[in-house]
Amino acid sequence: MRFALLALFTLCLIPSTVLAYEEGVGLLRGDSNGALPKTLWHKQPRSEITYLLKNLPADAPLRSLQQIKINVLLSVYDVSGIKDDIDPSEDNHFLTLRLQKLIEMGQWEQALRLYSMSVEDPEDNNLLAQTGILLTLLENGLASACLEEKVLSKRFDNTKFWNQLDTICGIEIGSAVASTANFENSETLENIYKDSEFKISANDISRLSELSTLELALLSSNSRIDYKNFDINTQIPPRIVKTFMKDSAFPAGSLTTLTQIATQQAILPESPLPDKLQEYAESLDKRTQDDIINLIFHRLKLGQNIPFPELKKLEELALENPENYFYLQYFGIIQPMAENIVISDDQLSSAYTLLSAKSEKKVNFLKSLLDKSSEFSNNPANVYEKHVSMSSDGSLSAVGNQLDWLDKTINNNYAGLSLLIMLSNIENSAWVQSSVDMSEEKTFNVLNDLSKVGLIDQTYQIAKEELANLMMFYKN
Repeated sequence: MRFALLALFTLCLIPSTVLAYEEGVGLLRGDSNGALPKTLWHKQPRSEITYLLKNLPADAPLRSLQQIKINVLLSVYDVSGIKDDIDPSEDNHFLTLRLQKLIEMGQWEQALRLYSMSVEDPEDNNLLAQTGILLTLLENGLASACLEEKVLSKRFDNTKFWNQLDTICGIEIGSAVASTANFENSETLENIYKDSEFKISANDISRLSELSTLELALLSSNSRIDYKNFDINTQIPPRIVKTFMKDSAFPAGSLTTLTQIATQQAILPESPLPDKLQEYAESLDKRTQDDIINLIFHRLKLGQNIPFPELKKLEELALENPENYFYLQYFGIIQPMAENIVISDDQLSSAYTLLSAKSEKKVNFLKSLLDKSSEFSNNPANVYEKHVSMSSDGSLSAVGNQLDWLDKTINNNYAGLSLLIMLSNIENSAWVQSSVDMSEEKTFNVLNDLSKVGLIDQTYQIAKEELANLMMFYKN
C-alpha cells in the first residue's frame, strides 16, 4: 500500500500535459557546431528580442555574418529566463519567429527539420501552423501541403491564409473550379489560376520580393516566372535565390552565378578543398607564396584552422613577402598554435606599411583585434530602459538610435540583444568598409563589441573571413 501511494504521489508530480512544442528547441548544440550559448537571452525583454528578430536583415555583406545569423536561429536555448514584458502570444512566439526568418533567408531544409522535430501539433498557434504548412509546400510540394491543410484549416476558419490555401487545394484535387474561385484579394493568385499568359519577369526582383511566401511558391511551381533576357546580379534576396534554385525552368547559363550567390548567402556550403590545394598541403616545400596564400585563403573560407606546418611555410616565405608577418600575428590570436612564432615590432611595422598602402581600411579593421585583447565588459549592470514600445494596434517599434541601444545592451551584458543589434546594423558597421566608403562616424568596432559580451567564437568567425579577403586582395 505504501509503495502504491508513493507511486501515485510521484505521478502527481509529473505535468498532466506536455506542450507539443517548446520555444527554445534547436538543431545546434555546442560551440564546435556553431551553436550560441544556451543562456543567450537570459533576463532580456521579449519585446526587444521579438522586434529585432522580425527586422533582422535576410542577407549580410559577409558569409560569416550570414552563418552567424543562421546559427542564432538554429541553436538550442533555455528560454525560461526571457523577461516576458509582453504576452508570449503567437505574434511573439520565439520558435515561430525563428522559422519565419529561416524561410526569408532561404534556409528551407533546416527550417523544416527544426519544425518537424519540435512540433507534433501546433495546437491553437495559427502562425506556427501556417509556417509549418509553408515549409511543407516549399520542400515537399503542394500535394503534401494540401494533406496537412485538410487537418489544420478547420481550426482557423475564415482567415485569409487558410481560405487561400483551401481554394488552391480544392483546385488541386478537382473539387473547385479555378475560373470561379475566390482567392481572398490576392491578385497574383487570381492571375496564376485564371490567366494562362500571366508571368512575372525574373528581372523584376522588387515585385517578386513583395509576394507572400505562398504566392511566390505557387508562382514558381506553376512556371510563371519569366526568365527571358534574365540579367542575374548579386542583389537578389535569399528567398528569391532559393526559389530560383528550386525552379526547373531556371536558365542553365546562369546557374554558375546563381550557385556563387547562394554560396555567399550560406544557402549552399562552401566547396571542399580542391584536389590541387590538397596536393599543395602535401608538398609544402615546393610551394610558392601564391600557392600558400591560395591554400590558406580556401581554408579560412571553409572556417578551418590553419595547420602549423603551413604557418611555418608562411613564416619562411615572409623573408621575401613581409606582409606574412601580419597574417602570422593574426593567426596567433584567432586559432590555437602548436608553438609561438615570434615576430618583431620592425617586422610587423613593415607588414602594416605594405598592406595599408593597398587597403588601409581593411588593415585598420583587422588590426583592431591585435591592438585590443578580447575583453568582457566589467561595467556594472545599469538600470536598463527598454528601447521598444508597443502601440495600441499591437505593433512594436524602436525608440532612439541603434548605437545608443547597443551601448546599453553591452553595458548590461545582454549578449543576445547586442548580437542582434550588430547583425541588424550591417549598413553602418565597420566590416562594410572593406567594400564601401562610409563615414567613420557611423561605424563601430564589431569585433570589440562581440568580445565584450563574450561572443569570442563569433568574433573569430568574422575575423577569419575578413583576413581571407585581405590576403587575396593583396595578392591580386
